[in-house]
Amino acid sequence: MQIDLTGICKKPGAVKTVSVTSELRSVEAGVPCTVKQFSPFDLTIANMAGSRLSVTGKTEATVLMNCDRCLNEVERTLHLRIERTYPIFEETVVPDEEDPVGGITDNILYPDELLQDELLLSLPSKVLCKENCKGLCPVCGADLNNGDCGCVKTTGSLQMAKALENIRFD
Repeated sequence: MQIDLTGICKKPGAVKTVSVTSELRSVEAGVPCTVKQFSPFDLTIANMAGSRLSVTGKTEATVLMNCDRCLNEVERTLHLRIERTYPIFEETVVPDEEDPVGGITDNILYPDELLQDELLLSLPSKVLCKENCKGLCPVCGADLNNGDCGCVKTTGSLQMAKALENIRFD
């Protein structure tokens, strides 16, 4: 979806509301994140006295990510709030130098770019399927949430163990 801003840029004080349904289905944030669903929402675009353009809106996104410990799929609902302003110069929206990602090119607003930026900023830094997730066995890779795998687990550092092998206590 794209929104032509030419008309609103020519009318200081003008306000335009557009219903948006996102087509964004995935984002790459170091690890894959699948967008299961975006709630439809209204995007409000306002010409603030002919000098700045305000773009605001709120929505929710349901995303699928992997647990950081056991790699099982986790579903999360994120609340996204878009609040951007752009300068207007001679009836043309100019991407802000402090905000190069913008979402606007040649007086065309791309809502999916705005949503992608907000989604990336809203992703949690740590994703767990549950608070006490046990993760994967470091020996065999089994999911320890399903029960103990029976592997013998060593404690301590392998480097330290190898260093101690070379020491003789005579």
